[in-house]
Amino acid sequence: MMIIEKALKLTVRLTVKSKAYARFVGLDFKERDAIFSDNYFDMSGGTTRTITIAKKDLDKPATAEELRAQLTLRSVFDI
Repeated sequence: MMIIEKALKLTVRLTVKSKAYARFVGLDFKERDAIFSDNYFDMSGGTTRTITIAKKDLDKPATAEELRAQLTLRSVFDI
């Protein structure tokens, strides 16, 4: 499960939650470019992880709703 919490003035903050162990969780956008603070990580069941994107690291300005629609999340489970 992923949640875009807020599009703050300088940073976008994402929260990823896992119900079970997830190997090599990766975040990406369908048609956007961005630099995530962390990508391709493992998660234990019942944990959350907060990932940030500096707005300067987005290819173009976007609202939280636009980013939410573009965000994809996958792990080894999806292969």
